[in-house]
Formats: sequence, structure tokens, C-alpha cells
Amino acid sequence: MNGFEGLLWRISDLDAPTTLDNVLVMVGATEANTLVAATLLKAGDDLVRFRPIYEQLAGNAENLGVEMRTADLHSLRDWAVDLAEFERGEGQLFSDN
Repeated sequence: MNGFEGLLWRISDLDAPTTLDNVLVMVGATEANTLVAATLLKAGDDLVRFRPIYEQLAGNAENLGVEMRTADLHSLRDWAVDLAEFERGEGQLFSDN
């Protein structure tokens, strides 16, 4: 068990029905993001990340050998992705490696 039992019960109540075995408490976003990347990604996977973003996920993916592509979100377009930009092959749709 990871964390105080009372805290685990309060967190599990947010996603009921669940058990304490399905609740993990991390010390912060960095540890949680590293755990998610290590659990879900493997070398050769293809990941599309949006930018701007908390860049730690990109570092985790790169360390695992994941192929990464970036989709820029445009502030002047209400943070939307310009799909026409992708269709024309412009912008940051291509690998960052």
C-alpha cells in the first residue's frame, strides 16, 4: 500500500467503485508522468505530443526510444490544431528526433 489508508480511501471514493489496490499516490507530477510513460510506452512506439505542454513527457518518451511528433496548438486560434497545416505537411507534424 502506497500512502496513508485514509487518503487512499478518499481518492478511491472519487472513482467509485474501485479498491485501494487500484490507487497509487505519487509525490508529484514528475513521478506520475514517469510511471505512466514507463508503463504505456516502449521503444518504437509513435507518440504525438501537443505543444505547449509540460515537457517532461517528451523527455520520458525520448529516453524510452519512442518516435515523437509534435502538434502545435495555436493561441490565436483558441489553442486549436490547424489540420490543414498537417495536410500540407507544414508545421511540426514531423519527427523531433
